[in-house]
Amino acid sequence: MKKIILVDDNIDDLDLMDAALSVAGFEIYKYEDPRKAYQDIGRVKPNVFISDYYAGVMKGKSLIALVKKQFPNLPCIIVSGLADNLLSSEKISADAIIQKTATYKELRSEVACIFDRQVIN
Repeated sequence: MKKIILVDDNIDDLDLMDAALSVAGFEIYKYEDPRKAYQDIGRVKPNVFISDYYAGVMKGKSLIALVKKQFPNLPCIIVSGLADNLLSSEKISADAIIQKTATYKELRSEVACIFDRQVIN
């Protein structure tokens, strides 16, 4: 089963993303604390890492940079209410940026695309 780490300091958003991805058959590991999520990557061995841009004590941008430094081949997605602004104004090392107001079908679709790219590579 494919594993996904989800990071969001908003438990409601975390639960919604969990429900949307679990129904598609993914094994989900949820974290409100981005530091704990980062610490658990080696234990969980996720196939995808998804973080909110504002993940509480740490910006998702910084978290993704740390993840990519240690695990450069781990696909990372940022979800944010500011996705359009992020695409044009910041250097972010995420593989994808998804608007938080997007449907969860779009989130599942983006995750599926990442898995498809992993199979091809």
